Amino acid sequence: MKRQRLSILGLLFFLLVPVSFAQAPSFFDASKIDQTAALLETEFSEIEAAMDPNERVIVIEGSNLNGFEEMLLPYIKTRYPFIERVGTVPEDKVTLGGILNEKRMVVLLGGPSQNSLTTALQNEIALQEREHPSKDFLAIYEGVNKANAKVMVLSDRRGFGNIPRVGPSRSPLARFMSLPAVIATASVLSVFLMWLWNIIGGPIRVVAARIITTRKAQKAKTEAAQRFFSIGAFQMKYRELGSILLAALVYATASTIAVIGFGVPLLQALKINIVGGIAFYGIRELARLLMCHRMKFHTEYIFWLPGAIFGLLSGYLGNTLNTPGYVKPYQDAKPNQLAFVQYMVLLGTFFLALTFLILNLLVPTVGKQLFGIIASTYAAIEILPVDPCPGRNIWKWKPWLQIITFLIIWPAYIFFHFIV
Repeated sequence: MKRQRLSILGLLFFLLVPVSFAQAPSFFDASKIDQTAALLETEFSEIEAAMDPNERVIVIEGSNLNGFEEMLLPYIKTRYPFIERVGTVPEDKVTLGGILNEKRMVVLLGGPSQNSLTTALQNEIALQEREHPSKDFLAIYEGVNKANAKVMVLSDRRGFGNIPRVGPSRSPLARFMSLPAVIATASVLSVFLMWLWNIIGGPIRVVAARIITTRKAQKAKTEAAQRFFSIGAFQMKYRELGSILLAALVYATASTIAVIGFGVPLLQALKINIVGGIAFYGIRELARLLMCHRMKFHTEYIFWLPGAIFGLLSGYLGNTLNTPGYVKPYQDAKPNQLAFVQYMVLLGTFFLALTFLILNLLVPTVGKQLFGIIASTYAAIEILPVDPCPGRNIWKWKPWLQIITFLIIWPAYIFFHFIV
């Protein structure tokens, strides 16, 4: 009963976190946007007075605009109707040379992580950040091109603080379908492969063992008698430590490829993600081991090669929803005990994800962005009721709790990854 109360209290706490964060930030104050717009009115006055504003300005829209920009643009158009008459041009329809020699005013929507032309332009001309009332969340950079025309970049802070999520556009599937379809296809394939392996994995292992060793394959067992090191009464197996580190490296690589794809800045993101992945796995698995130690039963983290392969493959295809490892209980563990521990670790993972993703909205950095992606993706994976994900054990333990938690985690995952 005590564990059930803890679970319910934990769930309510995580329901309240996003609400409190959503009410806290005052930087989405419309009055600040109006004050910033007022500063720019003199510069836009000639454009507003023109019969055809498109003769005075070209507006280039980044391909990765999302969230704040998509909310801000309709508001600005309502306040300044003339902007409605200014057509935006997709970034793939404009060249860097065209921008550098453009005689009209150039406005780029989206920072380097949202508009590739902004990245290229930064290497050609000096862009200076402009002071304005809404600078906490809106970045305005200005410069002059080779034709002596003004260049302005409008972006939220993440446009300059984060790295671009271009993995889906670099996927081989992108040649055949739209980017949302790429993400959906890679995600479904990732989960499908995990589910399919549960059906055909056993016979495949038996056949492979007979071919390779000419004898029947024996089922892998988690042995209690393994070499370990002790910290007081706490014991840690060397084998388990190796499995955790290997899984962290694989998962960090798969999630990085899903975000960046193969190309620049893959190595930059991978270095950050490996550090974040090791820290993430270390915190999670240490929490699990300490809870199991306190409840006097034993579990071991097992590296799962098929899951690692599926994760890397689906990451290459555009999005990964797979796990490179799972927790194996010993005989002294009751199913409900294991499900309780896994659920609490899952809640902790979701809390970490929510914290870093919201912090990245407030003060964007690459580290916060990638760590939030790592944790939120893993929480979305673990709540799935498919072996070897913990969601399967949670479903057997308390189906209603699994459903409610799924309905919280997955909307949050979709919102932070693909909407804002």
